[in-house]
Amino acid sequence: MKPVTEEQEMIVLIEGEGDTKEKALDAAFMTLRHKVGGTLLRIEPMSVEVIQAQKREYTERFLFLFFPRIRTKYYLQLKVCVKVVSFCMENIDFKVSKSNFKTINEGEKICY
Repeated sequence: MKPVTEEQEMIVLIEGEGDTKEKALDAAFMTLRHKVGGTLLRIEPMSVEVIQAQKREYTERFLFLFFPRIRTKYYLQLKVCVKVVSFCMENIDFKVSKSNFKTINEGEKICY
């Protein structure tokens, strides 16, 4: 029988943006699963390298004139080396079994 799990290492570039540093980091790691893809069992970060980190401040005003306040946005771009353990559906041998049940096609009437 073939092994049903596969382990590999890969380097993924992820990015995230948020109102706080923590939200930017969370947003970046939430995209990691989608970038890796497949049927994942485990994602283990081996190393993380910061490519770009930005803090952007801007003034927000109500009706372009009143109540000015300073807003902050954080942006992170990371290069992450991950070890991925995934489930290989191709290596599973499914047994075919047939049933004696009759399927009802559209338009057929059932009489008891």
